[in-house]
Amino acid sequence: MQKSLIALSLALVLSACSSGEATALKDTQEKTVKIPVNVATVKVAPMAARFESHGTLSAEHEAQVVARVSGLVESFDIEEGDEVKAGQVLARIEPDRYQFERDRMAAQVRSVSQELERTRNLYAKKLVSADTLDKLEQSLAGLKAQLGLTELDLKYATVKAPISGTISRRYIKAGNLVNPDQPLFDIVQHQDLRLDIAVPEQYLGQLKNTHGAHCTFAALPGQRFNAEITRLSPVVDPKTGTARLTLHLANSDGRLMPGMFANVQIEYNLHPDAHLVPRQALINQNGAYKLFVIENGIASLKTVTLGNGDKDWVEVNGLTPGAEVVTLGQHHLKDKAEVEVIAG
Repeated sequence: MQKSLIALSLALVLSACSSGEATALKDTQEKTVKIPVNVATVKVAPMAARFESHGTLSAEHEAQVVARVSGLVESFDIEEGDEVKAGQVLARIEPDRYQFERDRMAAQVRSVSQELERTRNLYAKKLVSADTLDKLEQSLAGLKAQLGLTELDLKYATVKAPISGTISRRYIKAGNLVNPDQPLFDIVQHQDLRLDIAVPEQYLGQLKNTHGAHCTFAALPGQRFNAEITRLSPVVDPKTGTARLTLHLANSDGRLMPGMFANVQIEYNLHPDAHLVPRQALINQNGAYKLFVIENGIASLKTVTLGNGDKDWVEVNGLTPGAEVVTLGQHHLKDKAEVEVIAG
C-alpha cells in the first residue's frame, strides 16, 4: 500500500513538470512567431497633381465650301480623302453662262461710256441739258456696279479651296442643281488638332500653372500624345459651373483624326522633392490613411496625410526617405507587431 502511494506521488510530480515545460515552450514559440511581409522604401521624386477629363478631337482649321452662285455642277475635280491646296479648283458651276453674262454687261458699259463721251461734248457746246448729262453718268455708274457683280459671279462659278487640307466630305454630284449657300465640300487640316474640355471652376486657378498635358485614345492603345494648353475661357458657364479649356495637339504624322475620343490628363502643382510610397501600402480606416513603418523588425502603425499622386505612387507627409513601409501583409498586422521581411 505504501509503495503504491509513493508511485502515485511520483507520477503526479512528473506530470506537473511535463505540463509546465510544455506551457513554457508554447509561450516561447508564441513570442518568437514573426509575421512575413513585403516592404518598399520611401523614395524622393517629382510628383504633380493631376486633373483628368475627356473630349472629342476637332480640326483647328476647317472650312465648309458653299456655292456662291446658282446653277448646274458641270464637273468636280476631287473626291473625299484627297489632299488639296488653297486656291485649287474643286468644281465648276456653269462658268460659260456666267462668262456670257459678264461679256454682255461689259458691252453695255462700253456703249453707255461712248454715249456719255458724246453727251459731254454736246454739253460743252450747250446743246444738251445738265440733267441729261447727269442721268447718263448715273446710268454708267449703275452699269459698272452690275458689271462688277457679274465678274464676281464668274469668279464664284469656279469653286476653289479656301484653305489647304483634306476633303472630309463631298455633298454634290455632277449635274446637281445648286443654290447660293448650299454646302459643296468640307475641308479639314489634320496637322493641327484641338480638344475642348470642361473644367470645374475650383480647378481654374490651379490649371493656370500647369506642367504638361497628354492624351490617350482607345483606338491607339499604349500611345500617349503631348498636348499644349492654348486657351482658357475667362467665363464660367453658370449652368454647369465649368469653363472651356482648349488644348492643341500636333499631328504631323497623321495618326490622329478629328472626331476621335480622347482621355486627357493635365499635371499641375508640381512638388519636385515629394516623399513617395506605393499606393498599395495605404490602409484606409474610416477615411483616415495609415500605413505600417518597419524599424528594427517592429511594425508601427502611423497616420499619414496624402499629397499629389498617380495610380501607383502617392506623396505622404511625415516619413523620412529610405524608411521601410509594408506593402503586402499589412492587413494581418497589429501595431508594434514583430515582422519578418521576405521581399522588398
